[in-house]
Amino acid sequence: MSAKMQLETDSRLVWDFLGIQDQVRNADVIYILGSSSLAPVEKAAQLYAQGWAPRIAFISIDGIYGGGKIWGMSETRKYKQTLRALGIHEQDIMSQELSRNTLQEARQAIPFLRNHGLDPHTILLVSRPAHQRRAWATFAKQWPRLHFINAPADEQLDTHDHSALARLVEEIERLQVYGAKGDLVDHTIPKTILKAVARLQQNLK
Repeated sequence: MSAKMQLETDSRLVWDFLGIQDQVRNADVIYILGSSSLAPVEKAAQLYAQGWAPRIAFISIDGIYGGGKIWGMSETRKYKQTLRALGIHEQDIMSQELSRNTLQEARQAIPFLRNHGLDPHTILLVSRPAHQRRAWATFAKQWPRLHFINAPADEQLDTHDHSALARLVEEIERLQVYGAKGDLVDHTIPKTILKAVARLQQNLK
């Protein structure tokens, strides 16, 4: 296998592992994780329009991979602005500027919803594919009695974008580090994924 083909194979393998996806079903709310992309917002709007949940919620301000610096406003403001432009009713949007990272979101999202009259049992979790597994693992650790359905945004992997490939490596590293700290629900990263990440690291040098 050529180096280029190996790079594409490894990156696709890691991408698919990170972008954990469940069968969509009815939920109490759609929750959007913070990011620098509007793809999760568009996905949430699509799920809402299809009737999978009656409300959309988010509480992110900005973060390491955040959009605040790009948009010149908090992610919460940009998300709400975008959803309104997509035709989502304002009364069905629940938002507040509260969190700056995934762990903060996981800890604060459910109390925020409950404080605003929604006690969810099933939540559609929407993030970028590269972030989806860590988002789910973080929320599931904090709220083991709730059910989180993974519905990542409809983004495609660009194997020519080295920053995107580096993000895949960084996400696996975060799963390992945060898992060791106890911030994530217990789950094993397969050896095939770890080997693929090691090869990606070498190819990205």
